[in-house]
Amino acid sequence: MLIRISTKNKMKNFIKKGLEKIKKEKIEPTASWKFSLQNFFWWLAFSFSILAGGVSISILTFLIAELDWQIYANLGNSSLETFLIMFPHFWIIFLGLFMVISYQNLRHTRKGYHYEVVLVTAVIIGGSLFLGAVLYFSGLNQKLNQIFLESIPGYENVIHTKEDQWSQPKKGLLSGEIVSKKTVEESQVLILKNIKSGTWKIFINDNTQVRGRVRLEEGEKIKVIGRQKKEKSDFEAMEIRPWEGMGHNRKNDNK
Repeated sequence: MLIRISTKNKMKNFIKKGLEKIKKEKIEPTASWKFSLQNFFWWLAFSFSILAGGVSISILTFLIAELDWQIYANLGNSSLETFLIMFPHFWIIFLGLFMVISYQNLRHTRKGYHYEVVLVTAVIIGGSLFLGAVLYFSGLNQKLNQIFLESIPGYENVIHTKEDQWSQPKKGLLSGEIVSKKTVEESQVLILKNIKSGTWKIFINDNTQVRGRVRLEEGEKIKVIGRQKKEKSDFEAMEIRPWEGMGHNRKNDNK
């Protein structure tokens, strides 16, 4: 009985102090529309985070899919070296960051704290994967990546693109657009403009393998495997591939 009376007295004192504080500090109840607006903001932030996750997945998939992964193995690199060189670590970090932000945003919504962690995680991952797939199969991921390259300073330094992979003449990899062609000492020479290192002379001989539907004509974009000659801008072609895909092996019949 005494315990009940003591508890009631404590409650009364607590309520009294609360009312005195409200009166003293002139605290007014928050309008319901403010709660609704705040709730809308958190849902909007959650949706944006899911969208950002989808963009991350789509560009991550694009960067992985467009690279020629077997090339470094052919050059003697280990699987670990290939992974460290080529894997788009930036987008993995970006994806993880936005998944955490998505989770926090949902928790701040009106009923967000009721949802189980497993359910929230599944919704975030599922939503990001779905949007990523839509962007990937629509081809928008490539356009988005190009927009980032053109508009975000330093972006090209944190990703490893197909252009980067095929702009390593010292490792025997070169690519670009054929500007012109000529004959030098009975050898066919292509003048190639590389996006990273400028103009190159590509020397072709009878042993040069040409893959796929490559036309050695002006405006054609190609990939070349070979070796850099003594002259810094000269490159001896062992194999020529179309820019898109690998192509099928055949002898050079474009001479």
